[in-house]
Amino acid sequence: MKRIIATFLSVSMIIGSFAFTVLADSGDESSEIDVSAMGIENNEDKSSDGYKLDWSDDYVDPLKTTLEAADEDIDVDEQSNDNAGVANSFTIENGVLTDYTGTGGAVTIPSNVVEIGRRAFSGEGGITSVTIPSSVKKIDPYAFSGCYGITTLYLSEGLVEIENDAFYGCSAIRKLTLPNSLTSIGYEAFQDCTTIMNVRFGTNLRTIGSDAFRGNTALTTITWNSNIQSIGPDAFRDTALETLNLPASVTYLGDRAFSYNYSLTSVKINGNLSTIPTSCFYKCKSLSSLDLGTKVSVIENYAFEECASLTTVTIPNSVEKINYEAFYNCAALTKVTFGTNLVYIGGCAFKDDISLSTIVWGKNLVTIDYEAFRSTALSSLSIPNSVTTLGTDAFRNCDSMTSVVVGTGVTALSDNCFRDCDSLTKVTINGCVTSIGHSAFNHCDQLISINIPDSVTKIGNYCFEECVSLKAIRLGNGVTHIGYYAFSKCSSLKTIYLPYYLSTWGGDVFYQINNNVTAYVYKGTKSVTFAQEMGINFKYLAFKPNAVTGLRAVSAGKKMVRLYWNESAGADGYLIYAQKNGKYGYVGLMTSGLSYLDTKALDTDYNYYWVFPFVYNESGKMVVGGTSNYVYAKGICAAVTNLKATAQSGSIKLTWTKSPSAEGYLIYGIPNGTGKYQYLGMTTGTSFTHKKASKTQYSFYWVFPYHKDAKGNMITGLINKYTYGKAK
Repeated sequence: MKRIIATFLSVSMIIGSFAFTVLADSGDESSEIDVSAMGIENNEDKSSDGYKLDWSDDYVDPLKTTLEAADEDIDVDEQSNDNAGVANSFTIENGVLTDYTGTGGAVTIPSNVVEIGRRAFSGEGGITSVTIPSSVKKIDPYAFSGCYGITTLYLSEGLVEIENDAFYGCSAIRKLTLPNSLTSIGYEAFQDCTTIMNVRFGTNLRTIGSDAFRGNTALTTITWNSNIQSIGPDAFRDTALETLNLPASVTYLGDRAFSYNYSLTSVKINGNLSTIPTSCFYKCKSLSSLDLGTKVSVIENYAFEECASLTTVTIPNSVEKINYEAFYNCAALTKVTFGTNLVYIGGCAFKDDISLSTIVWGKNLVTIDYEAFRSTALSSLSIPNSVTTLGTDAFRNCDSMTSVVVGTGVTALSDNCFRDCDSLTKVTINGCVTSIGHSAFNHCDQLISINIPDSVTKIGNYCFEECVSLKAIRLGNGVTHIGYYAFSKCSSLKTIYLPYYLSTWGGDVFYQINNNVTAYVYKGTKSVTFAQEMGINFKYLAFKPNAVTGLRAVSAGKKMVRLYWNESAGADGYLIYAQKNGKYGYVGLMTSGLSYLDTKALDTDYNYYWVFPFVYNESGKMVVGGTSNYVYAKGICAAVTNLKATAQSGSIKLTWTKSPSAEGYLIYGIPNGTGKYQYLGMTTGTSFTHKKASKTQYSFYWVFPYHKDAKGNMITGLINKYTYGKAK
């Protein structure tokens, strides 16, 4: 390969004369040219240098003549230096600058260089400034790594790619303006450039690699472009950023991208970013303002852990999952509002948020995982009916919590779920819970009484141990098993109602309780044996079924309302009463099943319902139990289901599943992004085509079923969630 090494020495005095040397290397040939006498006079100069060069006007440069005669494939570029006494030389092979030799100072890359090679300037601490011309398209890995003396970096338009570690450890650069032509920055490209204070990204930058600006501890300001798409892991970890307004173009953030930014006070997420990645803002201790935008669907593990200045957080409706320790140990957080589409809150997600006192729940939440709200400051808790799963220790150590209402969706209270809630005085458990786990209410010091519904079949070990204020317990008749030490050390206990169907129990259920406890039992049941075995006094009860739980009324069609409820343990049947048009009376009787269809319901007004369980005693007499609160509904069409919008050419087709007894359907919508809610049409079938739908703007649709009364008046039914779409 043909190459040339051009060395230009600074002016120097060599025994009263001036000389410099050019080495020309072509293959194996090299020549040394002595130019000690080229019309240069050694004239005394009164300047401080003492010597000067004096070129004659008609002087012919033999160096230039020699190089012009050289092989045509050999390129020569001269490096001029701003600093006297500095010598720089480059090795250039086919446009790639592969090596540098010199004592530093200001370096200008020759204009025929298209690529700066791997480690070309690595470790050259004497370089103070670098000018890279427009000819350079790419800077290779480690090209300037460890050049700790560079204070000024000029990057010209034309540069396309800065590769990995290119300027790693260039700790004296203060300002960085990247050209518009640049499209990508490799990993660690500017890591540990500890004096860069601001960065301006060019308009065509798309990708920032992992650790690209990590450890830039002086970096306070970033000017973003509107085209950047990807920011790699740790890209801006441990910087001094104060605010972050993430461009709408960003669709990917890597793990820990902005972690350990102790000065960061506000974050605004724009555009289409769907995931806040693992540890993205970990330990951003000054972060006090958080706007997650409208597109984020997942907040990953540790995303905002130890963000100690956050006081309120609003989770947008787009978010579906909040994962492990996402907001762990956010000590100043007082209020969280969850969006409507959130279904999962992960383990320890809000654990140790010691100031968190208020939660606004979303309506579709399904799972609250283990230790999710452990050691928070919640004062009261009403678990939404949508929640079906509570993880272990979910609300453990909530010392300020005074009351708990368990929603209708929960079927099991997990181990330790309310353990050590020292201020808890009142618990309401719905009739869908079937088991209460190990130590679920252990050491709830202020709990005075507890009413376990008939739906519960199992009380776990140590369940109410050391509830030292507990005076009265009523166990539902459905309880079949009581775990060992379940009520041990309940030193204030006086009264307990034992279940009709109790069959098994563990040891020392009432270990270390006082001797004045009275148990109420049903004659001829194992509850009697249990009381005797535990050594407690007992009295007999006449069996009377407990009130049903979970009673609800649902519009089921023209003049129809269906009732649903949970089983009352031991009940032989259920009486249904209703109030219609102000008149209260008997409606029906059920001896099997847990639902009832009223086919004579009012469709223009509400119907009010009560359900009473009953048993037949030994004499065949009906013994009626208590009732829960009433429920109500109208006898109108149920909402349609499976509503879908399908894009067609210039139109949108709506389809749905028939609502029972519906005679037709009204279609309303907000078409073509107008913002105006309006009537669109009606049909007697289960489809409708919106023929003027926009191809660029979303249209939103609702479908109302209807029936007609005896006078022909149209009575609309219930409505379900909207659907939306665009035309093709």
